[in-house]
Amino acid sequence: MPLKIKKFGKNDKNGHINKVSNKKNPRKRMVMGIIGVIFFVFIVVSIIIPTMNGSLHILTVLSGSMQPSIQPGDVVICTSIQPESIEINDIITFAHHDTSNKQSITHRVIDIIYEDQTVSFQTKGDANEDADVQLVSEKQVIGIVVFTIPLLGYFVSFMQSQLGFILLIMIPACILIVGEMRNIYSISKKKSDESEYKK
Repeated sequence: MPLKIKKFGKNDKNGHINKVSNKKNPRKRMVMGIIGVIFFVFIVVSIIIPTMNGSLHILTVLSGSMQPSIQPGDVVICTSIQPESIEINDIITFAHHDTSNKQSITHRVIDIIYEDQTVSFQTKGDANEDADVQLVSEKQVIGIVVFTIPLLGYFVSFMQSQLGFILLIMIPACILIVGEMRNIYSISKKKSDESEYKK
């Protein structure tokens, strides 16, 4: 019975066989790990913590009243601000005048009214011909828009749906589990082949 010769790598210049390591470059893994940690810390410090303490608000725009500046489905990130710091042309998010309506409104400030040591704002949607009928009191102000993420709102809404949960959470999780099972099977089969070869 002929002997089986199992090669572990490619021949070098002298004709010797070099073993090929399956392990990734440790320096590359360390750099990638550091980048991952930095990214995670950035997300926690800049988004998660401010959102939890109420100084940052992430909201989805539902209407087209602010087109073309902000499109329906865009996500706006608002940060809390002192009313006296708001200026004309700032885009603010404020609570609906109807307290039973939990939806907020994002419009541009076109005028500031000072009266009896209070401040209120005249607002208008960029796509609207007329200004908003009611003034926005300082108590209604949720925050000032500092950043806009296009179309992310559609993705967030889709993720919150049952179909989105299945497609974006359950299926990738199943693929990951199947992949890990295949890796375990490949490793066990490789060990079995090596033990047979030694015999």
